[in-house]
Amino acid sequence: MWISLFVSFCFSLSARETPEMVFVKGGLFVMGDTCCYENRHPLREIILDNFYIGKYEVTYQEFARFIEETGYITDAEKGEGSTILVGEEWRMLPEINWRHDSKGELQQEVNAPVIHVSWYDAVAFCNWLQEKEGKGYRLPTEAEWEYAARGGKTLPHNRFSGADRIEEAGWYLDNTDVEKGVEAVGRKAPNSLGIYDMTGNVWEWCSDWYAKEYDPADTENPQGPSQGIRRVNRGGSWRTPAEPQSHITHRSSLKPEKQGNLLGFRVAYSE
Repeated sequence: MWISLFVSFCFSLSARETPEMVFVKGGLFVMGDTCCYENRHPLREIILDNFYIGKYEVTYQEFARFIEETGYITDAEKGEGSTILVGEEWRMLPEINWRHDSKGELQQEVNAPVIHVSWYDAVAFCNWLQEKEGKGYRLPTEAEWEYAARGGKTLPHNRFSGADRIEEAGWYLDNTDVEKGVEAVGRKAPNSLGIYDMTGNVWEWCSDWYAKEYDPADTENPQGPSQGIRRVNRGGSWRTPAEPQSHITHRSSLKPEKQGNLLGFRVAYSE
């Protein structure tokens, strides 16, 4: 029986060509925390409307369909390639792009999250999906991302999305095969909303510009700063330690034209 369920699960993933979405009922929650880093401050009460968010990170197969239909050329292909770990050194290699896995070889796992994509590439995918599906697909805001990762819950919440033990919730530095890197989506426990991999595996682009601290006055469906230099990444990756960088509330950022083997995205749209 277990084998038949596993085969059915793999088939359902491989047959999917556009992201499966999960409804998130809006509400009031306290965003951020008082632990560890100042960029998680200040705590603020956030009000969110209903929205939908990807059940999984966007996969290689889904992104390949986008490329096939549009002929889009990613920033890595137009520029200097993407970054992978070679031995103990991070290197930008011109031949690396979305077609490659986290070790720089051609991707063989169609259900792995697509990596080596910039923020602009992720937005282009959302725009294509918006036109294709007739819904307002976009990247999630940082507030939506954290609320969904919590399971739509107020404090208290698990440190990780779906479990208080990171081994159950996601792929991170101590439970990932370094010779493999990124894992296929959906192989760890979902959170209470049925959303997978919001802890670990790959960092995820959000729509917001990054600021070192939250604006305490921006509390109703916040969109983040109106301008900036870097865009927000959330969730940690397969190379991220558990404490405290894999917490639901942890924040990172990159310039929007950057990409690498630790970074992917999931999509959202408003109801």
